[in-house]
Amino acid sequence: MRAAIALLAATITTAALCTAVAHAEPEESPDRQETVLDRRGDIIISEVTWAAPLPAGIGPHPARCDTLSYLRLRMADGPTNPADADVIYSGQPGYVGGPRSLGPIAENTLRALARTGKHGEF
Repeated sequence: MRAAIALLAATITTAALCTAVAHAEPEESPDRQETVLDRRGDIIISEVTWAAPLPAGIGPHPARCDTLSYLRLRMADGPTNPADADVIYSGQPGYVGGPRSLGPIAENTLRALARTGKHGEF
């Protein structure tokens, strides 16, 4: 019971802190690519990548170091453009748990938000 109350309090606090979202048009990169990795019921998980080359004088390095990427979780019936989401959550693995712990938190948060009639991304 205490764990459920703590989770509810954390979710409400997170929602309250994240309700003010700027709806600026995203700066599209011509080489931005989004690849769907998985679908867990009503949630789509994709990887978004784009080129971000290191400076020329950095020396030899793997090609993967010249790209940036992140995982994007969103509701399947939500907007495809992130700028159209009601809320965008951002999580950094390592503060209160590792990257593996963020998946269930993201899915539960998005489903709870969807029950309120809003769509978000994590």
